[in-house]
Amino acid sequence: MSHNPNRAERREDALIDMLPHVLIAVMLAVAALLLVTFMSLLDDMNERGEQRRLQQRTTGSLLLLDELGVPGVSDGRALSASADASPLR
Repeated sequence: MSHNPNRAERREDALIDMLPHVLIAVMLAVAALLLVTFMSLLDDMNERGEQRRLQQRTTGSLLLLDELGVPGVSDGRALSASADASPLR
């Protein structure tokens, strides 16, 4: 009879000893997910900037096609430095 309580305590001790390792693994997985999300966001911003530069070279406008219908963004004078400099010419 005395062996059963000892086995239960040993099993609980093993679970308690494993808990920090499990928490570390979960935190590493969350950190990796956050890093991948952040890198994806940076890549998207970089790609959008390259599209904007290409748009400005070809048409002279900083607005992309998906921004033309958005209110507040469609005023290109707020985004374009060349529009501010045009009265000085």
